Amino acid sequence: MGEFFNGWRRKTGVVTLVMACVLLAGWVRTINRPVFFDLQDNVTLASVTGWLSLSRRRPAPEIKVHSWPLCVENGEYYEDVLWISDWSIPGFRVQEYGTCDDSDGTPESASWTRVKEIGMEYWVLILPCTLLSASLLLTKSRRSTPKKSSEPVNVEGT
Repeated sequence: MGEFFNGWRRKTGVVTLVMACVLLAGWVRTINRPVFFDLQDNVTLASVTGWLSLSRRRPAPEIKVHSWPLCVENGEYYEDVLWISDWSIPGFRVQEYGTCDDSDGTPESASWTRVKEIGMEYWVLILPCTLLSASLLLTKSRRSTPKKSSEPVNVEGT
């Protein structure tokens, strides 16, 4: 068994396979249960429904909304979202939006927060890790052969 882990290829293959398994476990865990990690006061790492995202929040007094209330249901005001920009390709997304917090239903009481978010789907990370580990673990390393020298062999006694 010790012979299996000789060389950097096998060790790197095992490490990438473990990374793929950890990411897969995170993906499966967050399908029904979102997880949020506050890295700083205004920076959050989130894992929600197959997406891993990093977001930054900051106050945005410059956001003004003319139509009020934005979202009312049964007489209660809910946090609403004002989309500023949204860009995505399969597996990746970049979003910027404003959220309205702490409102009693009047525009003057609204406190807006600007959120910038970068996200990627788990499969974007898991697939390359799995393919890399498979190639490192399943392919045989080539043995180096010594180069033949073009120098003549010195034979004594001639």
